[in-house]
Amino acid sequence: QRENLERICHDAKRCQVIVQGLLDFARKREPKFELLQIQDVIEKALQLAVAQPNFLNINVVKQYDETCPRTQADPSQLEQVFLNLVVNAAEAMNGQGTLTISTRKGENSTVEIEVHDTGCGIDAEHMERLFEPFFTTKEGTGTGLGLSISRGIVENHGGSIWVNSIPDKGTSFLINLPASDQGQS
Repeated sequence: QRENLERICHDAKRCQVIVQGLLDFARKREPKFELLQIQDVIEKALQLAVAQPNFLNINVVKQYDETCPRTQADPSQLEQVFLNLVVNAAEAMNGQGTLTISTRKGENSTVEIEVHDTGCGIDAEHMERLFEPFFTTKEGTGTGLGLSISRGIVENHGGSIWVNSIPDKGTSFLINLPASDQGQS
């Protein structure tokens, strides 16, 4: 009976996550913009992620460009994006490998962020559908909403997100956000 109850609790929590994802997807909240340094948001997401057991054997490399301009953004929404990307990366690496997060000043007044993992990569046949709602390559565990919601958040911030991947070599998610014209920090 205990095993059945544990399975019911697990599945109930999974349903809760799916329903919450659907609700978040359906009612896109308007961002509350503030001037921020993107590295600060990434650090908050990393603090949440690295506390999870599947991060024990992952080497996290941070390559932050200190001359990177600030951006006007909603920190909680961008934290959701980065958290999704780093958790996906940990899953793709099966809990071991290297996660590299880079920031840099981009062309045309942008802030560039790259999240690169040394995981299994993404098959070419899945690349075009990766940001579609409800598309997932995670058998039985994914809702297919994380990347779709992340793309929506980035685009609501005037930015863009795309992916480069080589099967069995790793994946890089790249995000461009507009830099603030209020100077650097």
